[in-house]
Amino acid sequence: DDGKIHRWRRAEGAGGTWRAGDAMDAAAEQKGGSADEPRGVVCLCESKGRILSAVQKDNAVLVWRRVESGGQSSETATASAGWACVAQLKGHKSWVTGMVAVHDECFVVTGSYDGTLRIFNLRDTKSNFFYEAAPAARTPAAVLAMGLLRCVASGGERVFVAGDDGGIHEWAVEVSAAGIGLKHRRTLREGEGKAQGGAG
Repeated sequence: DDGKIHRWRRAEGAGGTWRAGDAMDAAAEQKGGSADEPRGVVCLCESKGRILSAVQKDNAVLVWRRVESGGQSSETATASAGWACVAQLKGHKSWVTGMVAVHDECFVVTGSYDGTLRIFNLRDTKSNFFYEAAPAARTPAAVLAMGLLRCVASGGERVFVAGDDGGIHEWAVEVSAAGIGLKHRRTLREGEGKAQGGAG
């Protein structure tokens, strides 16, 4: 809850202990709000050597890249303890509460308290797609958590979104010549015999 992201390394050999390595100060980069507001890190994911992070009370996702010894990343905007914040993914209207990297980690799906999912292209952080997180709900469901399930045989990916409407919403990641998208498959609810929505 200090707003920092700590990288841990395990000593070589059986039973090796874990030691804290370098850290990224996510709260310092994601400014806004009053100084006494909580600024703990809410969620993280990794994509091709990059770290993506979001902290409480902030609507953006930070993209971090390692600063090489003796030099700096070509994308560096600001640096913090060996890591550079190279981009901010913006578009959500409330703080980001979950994220998963998809399609060979070239895209990230983010969820927010604003009740929406967004797909950001990590190769072009200026473009993004927009989807409602729970289209079947009467009011948008705030996203509480997210997870990813990948089928090894088919290569298909499913994003699972837990909303404050009490449901777990399953989305299929669909990739075509036209681009990448999400398709809502079904909604799972405790105590219900059948899932709501389309075929699984």
